[in-house]
Amino acid sequence: MFHITAISSTLSAHAAVAGPDLQIILDRQDSSIEVYAHLAAADIDTVFGVSAAGLAGSDGRVSYGAFRESGTYDFGKTMLNDVTLFSADGSGDLDAMSVMVHPTDLQVPYQTPFDAVLAMSICNVDDPIEPPLIDDLKIYAGFVAYPIDGHARATLALPNKSSLKVKINTFINSVYVSTQILTLDPGQPIDLPTIPNNHWLSWLTSNSLWAE
Repeated sequence: MFHITAISSTLSAHAAVAGPDLQIILDRQDSSIEVYAHLAAADIDTVFGVSAAGLAGSDGRVSYGAFRESGTYDFGKTMLNDVTLFSADGSGDLDAMSVMVHPTDLQVPYQTPFDAVLAMSICNVDDPIEPPLIDDLKIYAGFVAYPIDGHARATLALPNKSSLKVKINTFINSVYVSTQILTLDPGQPIDLPTIPNNHWLSWLTSNSLWAE
């Protein structure tokens, strides 16, 4: 029976209690790979190699209203400038879906692909009198490779400039299979193993997503 075992890298006692620098939700579908990312807006240069200034106005503050009016697809494409997805299927170009920001003190559910879609899509709050700065925000972004055999072996590489602690929740056809905590060296790819044909049985013995 196919089952992806949750992997935890060896971490120091200090690192073990620290939160991840980046949270990724992967949904490996029959004909696509969906990649959702969540991180502090202030860390986007370190993780994705792009400036967060593209989210802000000339005063350095971020207007939610501007997102509603113009969308965030272009900034999502910018985030992908140095992100690579190589697949045994021979096609691995990612495209942006959406990008959204939320205050750092707002607890946004982020465990499943459904959570991720809501987090990156919904912005129904009014701008405060003083719009927030980049340092006050978290980014939620979504990307997709389609058409592609999402079950074929692939690697996902980020242009991170320093060591990166990453939490990855993996789903297969929207069914949860594992949580990994990895420490990635600069540019070290994330391996996505081949999914055997009997993957649909994995939910019977998969680790509970909410039992961490």
